[in-house]
Amino acid sequence: MVTFYLKRQEPVEYGARRIATELMTSAIRLLLDSDVDPVVAIHELRKHCKMMRGLLRLIRTASPSMYRTENARFRDLAQRFSGDRDDDVAWELLRRLADPSQDRRVRQAAAEAQAMLEQRRARASHRGTVKWEQAVDELLSAIESIASWPLDGLQPQDAVTGFRRIYSRGRHQLKRLDASADVHAVHEFRKSVKYHWYHVRLLKRVAPKKIRRREKLLDALGERLGYHHDLAILQARLSDASGACSATRDAESDAERWKPLLEYVRLEQARVLGDLLPLAHRLYAPKPGSLAKKLRGSWISSWPH
Repeated sequence: MVTFYLKRQEPVEYGARRIATELMTSAIRLLLDSDVDPVVAIHELRKHCKMMRGLLRLIRTASPSMYRTENARFRDLAQRFSGDRDDDVAWELLRRLADPSQDRRVRQAAAEAQAMLEQRRARASHRGTVKWEQAVDELLSAIESIASWPLDGLQPQDAVTGFRRIYSRGRHQLKRLDASADVHAVHEFRKSVKYHWYHVRLLKRVAPKKIRRREKLLDALGERLGYHHDLAILQARLSDASGACSATRDAESDAERWKPLLEYVRLEQARVLGDLLPLAHRLYAPKPGSLAKKLRGSWISSWPH
């Protein structure tokens, strides 16, 4: 069980190492536990890597070079399993779209696409494969490196700086988003929201109530952004499938076959984006300096002198 928060009056250096070590130990257990579904294990591994990258963003002022090295480590590790995870996401979404309650044309296209994805999922990485064993080795190496992170003298103000940086980035990205925003812009904003959510969770024991209350709303916003991203993944997988079939079917036939499904994805993405923007603007209304000041005051007032 990972205690994903800094404890009140806990030295920031100690807390960061503790959380990082717990995350890596938890990820290793999930990969090695044969009772855990490989699909779940891969999802949790990628989530643990993102949580580590969130922690690193909070403390990056301690050592920018360490941040770059470790951030790249966990980015690359998660990326190795992104194809497997994306296939699972697309397959699950297609399973829901093949439900009898859906439009007949959407339902039929979804069922056919789901069958095609089954072949890709059958080739996914599982326990015992080289990629899986390499991931465990990388996590063990990460645990060793955590002890040597140059965090001496890390103070609450350093974490407040990391908190403000990520919040400011998301706020700036949101100003450029509207109902017609492209998939890439929404995805970049989603990443900033996720890191801000991680920071709120990491700091919930030292932050004032106004910041702690953001956790549930950020979770809700993240879920909606995640669904928007899932739809983008499905769209990409349908494009891949069309390319794979081009040798046996003409391009016009492929386009017609996926048209009902792709139209559904387009309309659903527009609906989801329009639905989430009011919540996003509400969450990012406070000025960065104001939030940082409240966090600093709450945390430092309780810090042992």
